[in-house]
Amino acid sequence: MGICTSKRKVDENVQIVPYKVCITAFIWNKESHNLFDFESNQVTKKEIELDFSGTLSMVDNQIIALTDNEYVNKQIQLLRVDCEQEYMMLSGMSQKSDQRVWAILCNRPDFESLNEWELQKGDMIKLGRMKLQLLEINHDIDTLQQQKEQIENDDELQSKDLELEASQCRICFSKNGSLSNPLFSPCKCIGSMKYVHLNCLQIWIQQSIKIKNQQSSIQYIWKKMECEVCKMPLQSTYTYQGQIFCIMQIQKPIVPYMIWKITSDDKSKEGIIQVMELIDKQDIKIGRVPDCDIKLKDISVSRNHALIKVIKSEYNQYKLLLQDNNSKFGTLLHASSGKLLKYELQSPQKVLYQIGRVLLHVQLKEKGKSYNKQFTCYRHPNQILVFPKKSINEQATIVPNLEKDKDNQLSFQTHNELNQDDIVINVKQI
Repeated sequence: MGICTSKRKVDENVQIVPYKVCITAFIWNKESHNLFDFESNQVTKKEIELDFSGTLSMVDNQIIALTDNEYVNKQIQLLRVDCEQEYMMLSGMSQKSDQRVWAILCNRPDFESLNEWELQKGDMIKLGRMKLQLLEINHDIDTLQQQKEQIENDDELQSKDLELEASQCRICFSKNGSLSNPLFSPCKCIGSMKYVHLNCLQIWIQQSIKIKNQQSSIQYIWKKMECEVCKMPLQSTYTYQGQIFCIMQIQKPIVPYMIWKITSDDKSKEGIIQVMELIDKQDIKIGRVPDCDIKLKDISVSRNHALIKVIKSEYNQYKLLLQDNNSKFGTLLHASSGKLLKYELQSPQKVLYQIGRVLLHVQLKEKGKSYNKQFTCYRHPNQILVFPKKSINEQATIVPNLEKDKDNQLSFQTHNELNQDDIVINVKQI
């Protein structure tokens, strides 16, 4: 495939760092619910190197890297790369499910990444089109009782302030609110219909909830929840002053447990809150077959997709280790801590990321002592035009230099003169 070069003036605002960010991109050529088939051979591989902060975008099934002052028509922004002197941070361009940055758990020889991950509260995993978020994990009853007493104490301290400031609940008409029973706005209603107590909403919602008791777990299943006035869909969980609240009245066991919120990219499917006991558990199977502990009814989920190993310590604490089970579409992870998106030069990590149907393998490589004199060359795939952001209507200069390679195929050669704000892009086909 041809490669062409765009030659521009040096951007003095670009900060060059003493390392290169080496990114290998794998693109599944099939559009299918933003999934990536690890068993497919219809995959395009591309390699990119950059040494400054910028954005990775996809244009016409090509991956390109742009500085902050550049723009390309019809681009799909995938990833933000922020380069500092000692570390590099990655961030998604959108919090939408199809554009979120997911870390991949896999043990395949062709794709090197994490083998397992210790789950924490707030972590989200994606199996095919199904998403699971760990809402709560409680290790022992003493801790649960202490948390309950702390919330009650906080309620007494803050109820007076909330009583003065809060508006009226549209169900019980009371103005009192607390940390355990906050007064909040769950929809688009305004005026006297804007606020409602959490407990009042839970009682109203309970009429449309189906409860399914299973061995060592309980499922709360809903089809559709919406405001009866503005018809806005209601979320199953809300965050108030740093705490996650569920709008369903959940019966919590008196033994160590965890709570999962299960949703699907297919909006017509049911939503589920599943409460599962941890005592006497060693392995928790997640998949499509009936004997799985967490059963997901979706064809995109493998029969035995993933596994959670439950490890109990001598202090009655439980460690939950998530592992993939050679699934077709992989086990994706969005860690609440965000530490999987930070790379330090002294302690690099090996993580494979997925954004839609694109996989990204990221590595940091040192340039050496004379890095300030080493510049990389900016090469864009053929027919992709780059515009300065300040003057988007002005077309960038594209200077292809045709020459036959060893296989007597036409290819583009790069310029001999390298600019400070340049990036290397090599294109290969698997």
